[in-house]
This record gives sequence, C-alpha cells and structure tokens, in this order.
Amino acid sequence: MSQLSRRGFLATTAAAGAAATLPAPVAASAATAPKARRNRPGPPLGSGGKPTPPADLARIAADVAGGNAVTFLDLAAFDNNLRIIGGFAREQGWALRPSLKSFESPRFIAYLLQQLPQPRGLIFHLRVVDEIMTRAPVGTDLQMGYPPSFPELARYLSTPPPKGQRRHTVRILVDSLELLEELARLARTTKRRLPIEVALNLESGLDIGAFETPTELRAAIAVLRREKDRLRLTGVMCYDGHGSFRSEREFRQTVADDAQRRYAGWMAQLKAEASDLYDAETLIRNGPGTSTYRLWRKESATEISPGAGLLFHGYITGDGYDNAGLQPTLHHAACVHRFAGEPGVPLVGLSTAGSDMVKVACKGGAWPTSTGTLTQVVHPAGLQQDDLAGGRGNNQGHFIAPKGLLKRGDYIVFRPKHAGDAIDYFDALVVVREGSVKRLWPTTIRPGRI
Repeated sequence: MSQLSRRGFLATTAAAGAAATLPAPVAASAATAPKARRNRPGPPLGSGGKPTPPADLARIAADVAGGNAVTFLDLAAFDNNLRIIGGFAREQGWALRPSLKSFESPRFIAYLLQQLPQPRGLIFHLRVVDEIMTRAPVGTDLQMGYPPSFPELARYLSTPPPKGQRRHTVRILVDSLELLEELARLARTTKRRLPIEVALNLESGLDIGAFETPTELRAAIAVLRREKDRLRLTGVMCYDGHGSFRSEREFRQTVADDAQRRYAGWMAQLKAEASDLYDAETLIRNGPGTSTYRLWRKESATEISPGAGLLFHGYITGDGYDNAGLQPTLHHAACVHRFAGEPGVPLVGLSTAGSDMVKVACKGGAWPTSTGTLTQVVHPAGLQQDDLAGGRGNNQGHFIAPKGLLKRGDYIVFRPKHAGDAIDYFDALVVVREGSVKRLWPTTIRPGRI
C-alpha cells in the first residue's frame, strides 16, 4: 500500500485548507502555505477499497503526526458500510437520513450527503446548521433529532443566515405544546425563511419526551392550524431507540412492532384531524435507527436514520445486532513517550508482571465514551493496562508491554467505542484510504464558542 511522506501529508492538508490543531505540523503548514496552494484541490478521494490495517495506521501516524495523537477516518470502511445500509434502504423504498451526531465534521458530512440520492441528515444542535451548509450540497434537508432548547431556538431564529448560503431545509423537531407555542412566538420576528418547517416527535415507547396522548396531539394540531402562515407541518418522527437496550432479535422485534403500532395510530389521528395541514404524499415519516431498521415493515416509515451502524461503533458491534459485513471506520493513535522498569512499584513490594515485561506510557489512550467505556487497543497485540502506574487517561495512558515490542515514537492504535464521542475529543479527522492519507478534515465547532 502506498503511503504519503510527511512532506506529502503537509502538502495535502495545506491544499485542503485545513487549519486544524491536529497534527501540529499540519496546522503550521496550513497557516504558512502560499494562498494559491491552499486553494488548490487535494488529491482525489477515490472510492471503495480495503480498510487500512491498524498496524499500517501506526506507521502512518509515526510518519506524519509529529508525536500528536490523531483520529483516523477510513473511507474504504465507511464506503462499505454506506453501500450495505444504503442498499437495504433502497430495497425497502426508504430514504436514508443518517444521524449526523456520529460524524461531527462538516467535510465528512458533505462527503456522505453527496453520495445519497437525496441529501438529508438528522442534526441534534442548531449551532451546526450554518457550518454544515458551508460544505453540504444545494438542497440538503436537515431535520432535528433532538428538540431544541428555548435559548438555542431563539438564537438560531434571530440570526440571519450567512450571505450566499446554499439553499437548504431545516425542520424543527417539536416534542411538546410548550415548545410549539414558543416556536410560534419566535416565528413572528424570525430572520430565517418562513414558513418554518416542523416535525412532530411522537411517542414510540421510548418515553424520553414526545407527544404522548391524542389530547396532546390535538392541541398541537390546533396551534399549527392557527399559525399555518408561519409554521408548516412537513415531518413526523417515531424513534424506537429502546430497541438497543438488549441485542436479542426477539426483543428488538417486539420493540419495533410496538413502535410501528403506535406510529400507525398517530398517523390515523393526523389523517382524521389535520389532513388540511400537510401533504400526505410528501410528509416525512422518520422511523428507526441502527438497532431496529431491518425489523420495520416497508409501509411504516419513509426514511431511516442509522448513525452508529454507518460507522460501525457502539452497541451495534455486539452480538445479536444486524451488523453483517460492516467494518470499523474510526481509530485513535497515540505516541509512546516513556519507558520504565519492571511492572509494579518495587519500593512498596507491588508487582504485576515478570521481568520480560516493561512499563510503557503514551500521550493519550483513553478518550472514553459518555458512559466511561474506554477505547480498545488493537495494535500492537500483547499490551496490558497498567493500573499501578495510573491506568489510562486522555493525557497519558499506561501499559505493560513485552520487552522490545515498542520503542519511543511508535504509535499505539485504539478502536473507540462510540463514533461521536470518539471525534469530540479531536479538532480534526485524518482521512485515509488503502494506506494513503487523503485529507485532514476539521471537526465541527466545539460547544462553548459564544
């Protein structure tokens, strides 16, 4: 497999215009490169291919990362997963609206959307809309997967879109009468385009916030009818995320069947009481995600929103899920910077391994998920976590290794548990295909920027 040299990597990332902070040598190159070079297209991204093995990722990191920790995105693996899941969706007559909280990079999102027959995605924060649309295709349809907070909604609707922004759709997810009334109030003075598109979040059995009774939905219909000049019903959502609570197919099928029964009831009420408020032919009926999308009937929804499955991370990697053929897309790599003597603390008589082992530390090596689940070491084989030396953290990870397995400057490669969490710790994705670095893609603006 071909690999870029450090010089080639710097030129590639500078050409892509990525002034990210990872890796540091890349940021310096991007900041000082001539303008003409920064604006020149990078090398072709290509398509398909075989995933890059972790051992090769370690060698690439040692060549180009300058000692920094990195997150690798393998486009060959991702293309494979998109082909499998997208193909299944087409067979059912469904559109694919990926859950974009698993992607966390405007350029990665654009790469995905450009391959869909209809560019659409599920977003979870309004702060990412304008950033995504700097790269996403014209006509992109973005629907919220979480209802917005009141201040978040107010900030978005009171801010005009950037000048020259590509044409797109943003559909606000509403889970309560209170939020719908607030949306109606803000719509009277919004600087965004009217009418504002609305999706109703309908209870599926997950019970995390949705319209729960026919009476609640009836009240929402009344508001939509009253505000029909400013609010337009164009979508509904009934997401059975509790299908991921257990992996057994029988359990997941029970959850999926119950959610579809509820969904059918909600749709019957909308048809009977609100048929004048929406177009039945174009109404988006968003349904299952990664855990149950293969268990729903064709007629129950018009689109699906997997995220973890497309990147093959998280719960979907467990036995029992529908994950045949999927491949991991993300890996972390951290640089070895410290060696010590035999494992343990001799002064206090603690020992954890024999004289053929040494203590090794790398700069990073944890980056846990929201549940505290740590990344899994995938290269090199034979490492053990060294709890007596401090275990694993985001600043430094401690391991016990066979003598001679590693040297200073080598990289340890990890597979993260969850995709979005894995990316959140980093400012950029190092994009590879078949052993070659293709791009450095900055991640979305991190929370906290005011």
